[in-house]
Amino acid sequence: MTKQLQSDFEKREVLLAAQHEGEKNVLLSRLESMQNMISSYQDQNKELARRQEQAYEKVQDIATRAVATVRQERTMFVPAESGNREEKKE
Repeated sequence: MTKQLQSDFEKREVLLAAQHEGEKNVLLSRLESMQNMISSYQDQNKELARRQEQAYEKVQDIATRAVATVRQERTMFVPAESGNREEKKE
């Protein structure tokens, strides 16, 4: 009976060790997958930040051009002051 118990114990010990190793491998694979996902998200975040900066620069450029165009139009269409005002009043 003692030999049978010893044999059962050893089999269970081997089985538990194999089960533990399998669970460990699964968890390590999940960890590696998550690390890759984090790295991918970091790269994506950097790319999106770069695109946002480019878009901001374009918006600023457009706004600067719009202001310059408005100023230019005002300068072009301002009526010239003439001395005819006093003549019209008489």
